[in-house]
Amino acid sequence: DNIHVKFFEPETTHGQAKEAAASFKVSHIVPLTEPSKPFRRRRPAEFTTKPTRANDPNLTPTVEGVTDQQAISDWDPPFPFDSQRIQPADDEYWENHRTTPKAYIPLAAGKEIWASRFGANTSFIVPANKVYLNDLTRELTKRLQTNQSDIGFKFRPIRAEALSASKGTTPFEFLFIGFSFFLIASALALIAILFRLGLDLRLKELGTLSAVGWTSRDIRNLSLMETSIVAGLGSIAGVALGVWYASRMLHGLRTWWIDAVVTPFMRLHVTPSTLFIGLMCGLLTALAVVWFSLRGMKKVNTTRLLTGRSSDVQISTAADPRKSKWPVRLAAIAVVMLVAAQFMSGEAQAGLFFGGGAAILVSILLWLRRSLRDSGSIAPSNLQLNDVGLAWRSAARNPGRSTLTVSLMASATFLIVAIGAFRIAPTESGTGGFELIAESDRALHHDFFDEATRIEIFGDQSPLLDDVDILGIRVHGGDDASCRNLYQATQPRLLGISRQMIDFFDDHVDKFAWSGGVDPNPWRCLDSSWASELPKVVNADPIPVIIDKNTAMYALHLPPKIGYEFELTYNDRPYRFKIAGLLGNTLLQGALIMSEENLVRVAPGNAGYRMFLIGQIQEKSDQGVQPNAGQEMSGAEITSLLEQRFGDEGLDVKPTDVVLKDLLAVQNTYLSTFQSLGALGLLLGTLGLAAVQIRNVVSRRGEMGLLAAIGFNSFRLKKQIFLENFTLLLTGLGIGVLAALVTVVPHWLARSASLPVGSLLVTLLSILAAGTVAGIAASFFHGSDSIIGALRGD
Repeated sequence: DNIHVKFFEPETTHGQAKEAAASFKVSHIVPLTEPSKPFRRRRPAEFTTKPTRANDPNLTPTVEGVTDQQAISDWDPPFPFDSQRIQPADDEYWENHRTTPKAYIPLAAGKEIWASRFGANTSFIVPANKVYLNDLTRELTKRLQTNQSDIGFKFRPIRAEALSASKGTTPFEFLFIGFSFFLIASALALIAILFRLGLDLRLKELGTLSAVGWTSRDIRNLSLMETSIVAGLGSIAGVALGVWYASRMLHGLRTWWIDAVVTPFMRLHVTPSTLFIGLMCGLLTALAVVWFSLRGMKKVNTTRLLTGRSSDVQISTAADPRKSKWPVRLAAIAVVMLVAAQFMSGEAQAGLFFGGGAAILVSILLWLRRSLRDSGSIAPSNLQLNDVGLAWRSAARNPGRSTLTVSLMASATFLIVAIGAFRIAPTESGTGGFELIAESDRALHHDFFDEATRIEIFGDQSPLLDDVDILGIRVHGGDDASCRNLYQATQPRLLGISRQMIDFFDDHVDKFAWSGGVDPNPWRCLDSSWASELPKVVNADPIPVIIDKNTAMYALHLPPKIGYEFELTYNDRPYRFKIAGLLGNTLLQGALIMSEENLVRVAPGNAGYRMFLIGQIQEKSDQGVQPNAGQEMSGAEITSLLEQRFGDEGLDVKPTDVVLKDLLAVQNTYLSTFQSLGALGLLLGTLGLAAVQIRNVVSRRGEMGLLAAIGFNSFRLKKQIFLENFTLLLTGLGIGVLAALVTVVPHWLARSASLPVGSLLVTLLSILAAGTVAGIAASFFHGSDSIIGALRGD
């Protein structure tokens, strides 16, 4: 007799099970062994006569939801199943023989009609009566080691891979050093100011030493020895404070910012060598600054020292005819660096950005110093003798000192404003206009575009989803290559985009932010026909992929360039990929996005969809963009409906803006840590302002006494000191903001940065308030000196 068998093909397309048939000819009939007690759900059948090999009920592998059910009507199979077709004879067979095969066909025939990319066999029979268990284990291990490449079995050096991944994605130590450059420069300027303040307080003492025979070298060596003691103690304290600061930063990353870093096991790693290097760098740098400051003392004669005056308090009487060209040169260098940064990526771009910013900052400060020197040459008859004019004239008394003071505030302001401009908030271009994103633990094989499928899944509730777009994405697990992963990704996760999704954006608005791609539908770049038109780098057949720009630059260290080719290994086989499109700060970062066909080619073991973009996307038409018609469901209602239906598959639905905010929180968190360096620079700046004003009061006691003698009261003198401080403060803020804006504008025009005006205004006002308080404190340093004592310099 001939038997016709109907079955579902082993692989489906978009969850649509396709039925097929085959015919067989009966050659033998095998008798069944009847059980003495039938099967029960929690008890196997009992046999008086042991079943033969041919009617063994344990030949079929265990399938949850099928083989563990009491009756056929209780099955929950992963294929269309009509319980109405079950006959009483089927229930009787299931009760007595369970999964005992009803027919046997040749292995070759079974492989021909049921084999798939997942394999051709589901189980193996091992004759346990011929070998012992230990021998079987030993032989299997030997065969696995011999033929591991054929069966996909691989021994991996886990420790070596972990050490390689622990190198991280971005060298944050260089970023911290780069951002700390402004803080270090401010600290050195403050050291110079404080040291010269100390010298001014001891000018008569140094003059006495010079008068009794000490040479300028002897005085310089004495000052260096004294300073080395203070600098050594300060360096030791700085090392301790540095360790404490690093521990607080790590504590913040483990607690306050844990959602951004997702790495709670970071610990402080301190070695004697790093402590010694930090100690010596701090000590030698401080001594170098002091040595340069002492060089100017060589030109001060003994008479001037005995009178308590140094050469740096004289007002210039003529403008320097030799105008320095360095401000213009540095400005030109800054322009070149900022232009070059547009063609760079990753750390190189960041270095050029802040290098250009530093060049502009220094250029403006040098121009300010020259302007102060020129203003000192203005004839008294041309001076504006109001309070502001006197304040600026006083600042011009010593251009170098005033420029150092301004640089303290300008550096801190530049760092805070420039970094603050790169904070990112979730936008519609980052979510693609989708309201929800869902991921499941188990793959779903449903075509949500098909109306019949929706009715089958959701029943009477399916009309609620008529205007809701659900785009399925195939997922191959791998390393998270987003900024949330601190480790180096070697095999990034793969996302497979179906042709339905590509065609979908032909008729709907694509709101994703693109840094590079084709128009009008950038997703078309995943088509092999279009990818063949990309510029070739090698004569291979690369797979076109879309990558988020940040993923390419920072996680994979690839240049964000359309057509660039690179190689990665999946399943022990190297594959070449080609960048066909670049997304910008989207929720799809951290993965390589390719066509569904290419994902199956790279990772053939993936079936179904595990990621879904959900939303109500506007349609395109000849009349322009048209909104979807019909009743809209809220995000909470869609979430409840989907999670209730696919809870067993582990479907988790989240708002896209929440997911994107979590991803962007990583960048914003690092920016917060870098801005803390700017806060330290601000502290140094306020201390520097106070120190400069105190030094001015000390070195100008005679001048203050003269002003008091001609009628200036105490309030007027304090007001004048405060105005000098406030003028320098506003100048520093203005220069810092200007330099930051010049460097941020190119990125802002490229939509890589934004200007959070509100938060920056709050920050700048805080800086202004802190500097004002420092100026008021310095003005009160002018105490109740007697006029005669001040005139004498006592």
